Amino acid sequence: MRVCGRFSNHTCTGKVDLIPRGSLLSIVALALAAASGISAQQPDLAIGALTGPEPQVFGHIRDVVVNAAGDVFVLDNQASEVRWFDSNGTFRGRAGTNGSGPGEFRSPQGLGIDGSGDVLVLDPLNARISRYRPGDTGLAHVVDVPSPPALDLCAMDGRIFLLRMRQDSVVTVLDGGGRVIAAWGSLLEPLPGHDLPPDEIRREQDNRARLLCDPATSTVTLLHERIPVVRRFSSAGVPIWEVELADYHQALDVRTPDESDWTLAPDPETGTAHSGRSISVGEGETLIVSLYEGSADGGRFEVRVLARDNGEELRRIPVPMVIDSFVGGNVVGHVNSPIARLLRFDWEALSRR
Repeated sequence: MRVCGRFSNHTCTGKVDLIPRGSLLSIVALALAAASGISAQQPDLAIGALTGPEPQVFGHIRDVVVNAAGDVFVLDNQASEVRWFDSNGTFRGRAGTNGSGPGEFRSPQGLGIDGSGDVLVLDPLNARISRYRPGDTGLAHVVDVPSPPALDLCAMDGRIFLLRMRQDSVVTVLDGGGRVIAAWGSLLEPLPGHDLPPDEIRREQDNRARLLCDPATSTVTLLHERIPVVRRFSSAGVPIWEVELADYHQALDVRTPDESDWTLAPDPETGTAHSGRSISVGEGETLIVSLYEGSADGGRFEVRVLARDNGEELRRIPVPMVIDSFVGGNVVGHVNSPIARLLRFDWEALSRR
């Protein structure tokens, strides 16, 4: 048996078995479905286990992207690596390890796919973006592009868009070589109404977001992570629309009991708090916004389906995971608890109420 570890020089391939009905993962999926109030729809692809073949064991899934062929790339920021699976679940390769050398990562934060099919890895602690190319021998390291520290990225039309809060902008645009060519988008002012830390900390927290590049419409959309705001811009930074999500329970900044620091507390009226997790292009002219609503007793995932042209909410659907991508009638997503795993569902079956 060939060893496929991060410290091996081998490029490993092998079919990752679909998780059979009745296995631990299926039981977990059923439990999540019951807790969320959705039908017990089974995933047609499920990768993730506590023990087993190494490609199936994730530490913490930070991000997932899918290319046009349905190949899935998973960023495990605990393992500091990217793993590549084809549309059938076959493990094709991995890239990265912890460090600062070429192609290595220090707490990678986001993934993107550019127009050529290269995979981009945002590595803010190394102040760069690493580019990898899928091929017959796995994921080949192409180049490390210098980049200012950022919190998320997406790619479109030969440019890289970074979430990078500055005094005068929220999105920084790089060319393919890492040169800053534009910066745009106003920062949201800190939200009023509850006990909050100083303005500069509040502004940074409230402007944290996930980015979606949509080449079909040449737009960039921001889903804010802890406030109920979704904003859409042209690729040149012209505002198109901004919407506030209804029935959103916001986490509150409050003093710790000894008043030495700040912590997050749930909405006191509901005992829960929402967070924005991911945004993707959906079927037709829609966007899929993934939210998590947590409480002391657990939590649940849901998606808000928005109209692409104006942000109007069209549907709400309980789901068993964060939805990261919509490709060919399927949605691909992930969870990190109780087991970090990658899941794929038929969208029509999953969204049937």
